[in-house]
Amino acid sequence: MNPQFDDPEDQALFEHLLSSGYIDAVRLTAMNCCAPLFWRQADLGLRNGSICFVGTGHEILGVTAGHVADACIQQQERLPDHTLQIGGARFDPARTLIERSDQWDLATFRLSEVFVNTAGRNIATVSEWPPPAPRMKDTLLLGGFPKVYRHDLRSEMQIDFASFIGPPQSVSDERFGMVLDLANSVPTTSKVMPPQVDLGGCSGGPAFRLVESPFAYLELVGVVYEGLSELEILRGHPLSLIDEHGHFV
Repeated sequence: MNPQFDDPEDQALFEHLLSSGYIDAVRLTAMNCCAPLFWRQADLGLRNGSICFVGTGHEILGVTAGHVADACIQQQERLPDHTLQIGGARFDPARTLIERSDQWDLATFRLSEVFVNTAGRNIATVSEWPPPAPRMKDTLLLGGFPKVYRHDLRSEMQIDFASFIGPPQSVSDERFGMVLDLANSVPTTSKVMPPQVDLGGCSGGPAFRLVESPFAYLELVGVVYEGLSELEILRGHPLSLIDEHGHFV
């Protein structure tokens, strides 16, 4: 889903990119650098969040929302025999946790290339660490795995990736936000999200900057920590709050 652009030239460019298949390729690239993080509760009900994978040059980090990390660790303590998973890989949050920020709703985990490959995903790379925080003039792709796209088959779980492309409406050194305006957005897949849809599960999802020159590529710049369904807003924290070893600055 993509908000309408205020500038007619930006809107025309987006529609051209959509028709050329570029947006589909961008969406696939973004999806492959994150995964659903999920677990079953005592009543066998399913819960999930999202997590991103990024290489800093010193560590391979899994970055998610702090409250998602809290829920995983609490689940592990209450039900040690219940498996937590990231994609196709079993996840041990207590053993791999680097730090949970008390100031920001973020948490970092120390992962490995083997783990990310087992999860069936790729590691996002950046040209420098930390990547520059989002700016007002940027075009961002925010995504995640909302529970409304989740299919619980008991023997397995399937969940689709939701993505939103457009400019941020607010930015600061600590957070940024995008208004989705779902009623007026342009769908890029066959799945059309209704207004005020439940965005639960997107927490921990990626925020990419779309860079168009000198060649087009995606740069992971932040992580979604909150979705406000009634206001149709996704909010994120920039990766510039994290140092190359996964600690908060």
